[in-house]
Amino acid sequence: MSCQMKFNKHVTENVILRREKKEPKTQYYKIVNLLSIIFLLLNFIALFGSCFKK
Repeated sequence: MSCQMKFNKHVTENVILRREKKEPKTQYYKIVNLLSIIFLLLNFIALFGSCFKK
């Protein structure tokens, strides 16, 4: 239960952060956005990993 709540909080925070950032779509920002998505996926994998271990 706490795992699901943690996951939902994580998703919500990232969605809010993305909506606040309305930057011009230059090549630099595309790369930064891609990196942030990769880190987000890694966070999800780590979070699910800790959930399944219990």
